[in-house]
Amino acid sequence: MPYTLIYSSTASFVLDDEEISVLLDHARELNAANDVTGLLVYVRFDDDRAAFVQVLEGDENAVEQTYARIQRDELHTDLLVLVRAAIPQRRFSQWSMKFVRMNQAVLQQVFSGSMPADGRSPLADRAAAERVIAVGDV
Repeated sequence: MPYTLIYSSTASFVLDDEEISVLLDHARELNAANDVTGLLVYVRFDDDRAAFVQVLEGDENAVEQTYARIQRDELHTDLLVLVRAAIPQRRFSQWSMKFVRMNQAVLQQVFSGSMPADGRSPLADRAAAERVIAVGDV
């Protein structure tokens, strides 16, 4: 049975297009080699703040090893696991790493204008992350 791990994190800095491309190429290569699939959502809040939500799917050991590697990456901090569970089937089986980029305007639409006003990441709980993931699930 497939396994999933979903986490959110705060980007250490705002990534430019080239940095995102390098990140995705590296992730896709490693994921394909380990039969891990998933989705990476990169949310740019403004010129100074960004965050990630990632869905990893596959064999439990492969997913957990992938996450352990991700935890050591200096591209982000404040990693928060939102889901660790067996699943009936993969949601992103055709993607070694599907990518969705969101900016503040898109995020406002996803959350219907109900973003936290205190500077907290709107991605720090499972329900919020699922709303963002749903955008990439089409």
